[in-house]
Amino acid sequence: MLWMAVMIFWGMEWLFHMTKPSVLSVLSFTENLTILLLIPLLALSAVLPVFFGLTLVNERASTLFIKLFWSAMVLMCSFLLIDNFTYTIFSIYSGSFQDWRRYIYIVVLAILSIYWFRKSETLFVFVSKECSRPKRPLIFVVVIVLSAFMVGISAKHEVTDNFLSNVGEPEKTPNILILSSDGIDASHLPAYGYHRQTAPFIDKLKQNGLLVNNHFTNSANTTASVGALLAGKYPTTTRVIFRPDIFRDAHRFQHLPGLLKKLGYNNYDISARFYVDPVDMNMRSGFDYANGRDVSARKQWAVNILGFYWSDAALFYENVSARIVERLMHIFNLSDAENVYLQVTHVDDHKDRTRIDNLLELFENIEPPFFINTHLLGTHGAQFNPAKIQFSKGKEQQENWDNDFYDDAILTFDSYVQEVAEVLREKDFYEDTIIVITSDHARGWVISEPIPLLIAFPGAEHQGVLNTPSQRIDIAPTLLDYIGVAPPAWMEGNSLLQDLDNRFIFNTRRAESAGKEGRRYVPFPRAPYYTLGELSVSFCDRQYVWKLKEKEFFSQSISNFIGECESSDFSESEAKAAMKQHLNERGWDTSELW
Repeated sequence: MLWMAVMIFWGMEWLFHMTKPSVLSVLSFTENLTILLLIPLLALSAVLPVFFGLTLVNERASTLFIKLFWSAMVLMCSFLLIDNFTYTIFSIYSGSFQDWRRYIYIVVLAILSIYWFRKSETLFVFVSKECSRPKRPLIFVVVIVLSAFMVGISAKHEVTDNFLSNVGEPEKTPNILILSSDGIDASHLPAYGYHRQTAPFIDKLKQNGLLVNNHFTNSANTTASVGALLAGKYPTTTRVIFRPDIFRDAHRFQHLPGLLKKLGYNNYDISARFYVDPVDMNMRSGFDYANGRDVSARKQWAVNILGFYWSDAALFYENVSARIVERLMHIFNLSDAENVYLQVTHVDDHKDRTRIDNLLELFENIEPPFFINTHLLGTHGAQFNPAKIQFSKGKEQQENWDNDFYDDAILTFDSYVQEVAEVLREKDFYEDTIIVITSDHARGWVISEPIPLLIAFPGAEHQGVLNTPSQRIDIAPTLLDYIGVAPPAWMEGNSLLQDLDNRFIFNTRRAESAGKEGRRYVPFPRAPYYTLGELSVSFCDRQYVWKLKEKEFFSQSISNFIGECESSDFSESEAKAAMKQHLNERGWDTSELW
């Protein structure tokens, strides 16, 4: 019966992942089958010791326990299925209502609770027959040993030890703070010569920092861009292009936060769930807190048991648990469920205000050294709702990407950076903190426009301007280089503190996505390109773009490139060869390219 309930839920999840993206959609049938069998086994290993222990003490108590457990499990599965069904057919689910109508779902929950509790008698009779009294002590011992063994696996060593090389001792451990805002063109900041004072504080900060010209994203989409920043790897290497992609295999543990964690850093992520949150993307053993959740090892020992050997099952368990908790909190009016897609398409500045407040609150009790990755959305567009009104004063935004409103959104971001810097000074953190100012991609998801990168090192070290073209995957090696740790071989970026030559820069764009008044994602990603829709390669001020599905190939000049170079030496044939080699080296099937 237990397996039947989970099988039903698993099957329905598979059918409904078009509407609610799930880890199931990026896994093979065999991997999905493993999840199907593993989750009930682990649930039983946790529940049966309690059940059999109670039978030795009080038969009625054990009966009530198994009934409650069965009822609760099936109740939550059926509640999610009903929610998914109504969302699929009518675009309505429990989180759709912010008023009194949310309480209707409490009635639904109560009816389901009574129904499944009564049905649990069937399960109890089955368990009683199969587990007769003489067998119970033996089963109890076996399950206890199994549970202890699994806990021992988790406690024996950190999972990162199998994937991260010995990083050695750092020369110094300054705090690291990344302040990023979505979709900013470098050309709209005065530090890069813009005629408006859209970011006066950042302009002042550049006097003591390393200002990087010609800095490019590795993806037109936020998910892959944030992944590239934190991992120091191309999206084509990790295969994290767009949701529902997740970090898998060794990539789960090979990233900057994981390395810093081994060096004693306390790590935090403040961003947005689903598209940006690194833990949602299955980045393991790196962060202590992520968007209000305690994801440290001490709080997630059970998930770490799963995560070490069965990472996909662990992520599925986390996703389903989070969805259940979110809905229950919402219908009981303890918190409001949020549509993550609307967070990035209908930007409301109070969300960024909350993120900054959360960041400032961290500084009250945080223990250095710390690493904080902060990503804001006020500059995302195409409609803007800035807190600072200067260039758009007296206007209403009529058109998408209006420059006046966009510049005010950047001005608002600049004010947040200044506010954070002032608190860092108050808390005596400023002089020992690396501040990284950047963005994930250019405005409107343009890939041929440079994005800002300013790194303010303690003591104004490495102050100056760098014109050599660089990319997001260079940031992690640069930070490691500064603290005196050699970037590992699996990082594909280069330290900006070393001499660099012009090199190829690769950029991705997602395949055609879908969404229905909710999360946007690539439906049914399949071979050979999965969620990858476009690959480009840049050299100097020239970029070549290959649209994989359409098999279209074209070139374009890079906007606002600073400096001189000889991109004429970079031919179309060389670009095609470079892209094909790039994909082949990372295991992609390029037989359909050309």
